[in-house]
Amino acid sequence: TKQKIDELKYDIEKFSGKLDKTKSDSVTLKDEVATLQSEIGDIIKTQAEADKMRQEEYKVYVQAKADLEQGLDGMRLALKILREYYASKASLVQQPEAPEQHSASSGAGTSIIGMLEVIESDFGKSLANTEMTEDAAATAYEKLSMENKMAKK
Repeated sequence: TKQKIDELKYDIEKFSGKLDKTKSDSVTLKDEVATLQSEIGDIIKTQAEADKMRQEEYKVYVQAKADLEQGLDGMRLALKILREYYASKASLVQQPEAPEQHSASSGAGTSIIGMLEVIESDFGKSLANTEMTEDAAATAYEKLSMENKMAKK
């Protein structure tokens, strides 16, 4: 009886110790869960900001690309028209012409065409750089999105 009471007191103390340890572990786990939930919240917020920024970057890219393509098309059309104009004037030089009040200066035409070719080249380079920048931004965004997705798991 005395021995039985001592055994029961020992069991109670043993279980009380286990209960205290379990409560301590529970508090620790709850703190870890709260920390992880906070980190997930931060990840979600960061991803939302990245999504918004990416959409804005893409919108700017689409507009810039359209502008550059339009400029490039305009330069090509201007070059085509000027080349045809000066080529037709050169072929007509052999035939006597009626006096004109305006005549095409082939030297000026060559320099104008040269400048337009440089501008066309610049438009092409700008378009290529814009597309490269867009590709890099899209890749970086996809990488960040994948990392955030993996971090949430």
